[in-house]
Amino acid sequence: MADHARVQLAKLARGEKLMTEFPYLVQTWTFGGDLAMVMLAGEVVVDYSLRLKREFDSERMWVNAYVNDRPCYIPSERVLREGGYEGGFVMFRSPRFPTRIAPGVEERIMGAVHALLPAGFKVTP
Repeated sequence: MADHARVQLAKLARGEKLMTEFPYLVQTWTFGGDLAMVMLAGEVVVDYSLRLKREFDSERMWVNAYVNDRPCYIPSERVLREGGYEGGFVMFRSPRFPTRIAPGVEERIMGAVHALLPAGFKVTP
């Protein structure tokens, strides 16, 4: 962690700005009403697939990760709270990221998926 801090401090000393956000692409494809595909960038934790299959028709849902980009692990709120490697420590292994991903990431991603997929795929309570 000390090495990581030195890298980030050196960036600031050179007048560089630290990364405070990065673009995250969420894509969906639908094949009529038969199949919905959700494509998420990065190494998303399993919580996303499980949640997508709860909130959308699991029989017509196909979840893909590592699509278009692989910036880092994409933790869920549960994983962020637990901490550990996927929950934040891994971010300190890369000079690219100054800190761990902020809470709220799961809701932002899920909100994008809900906005993109047609209502016919959603599970109604």
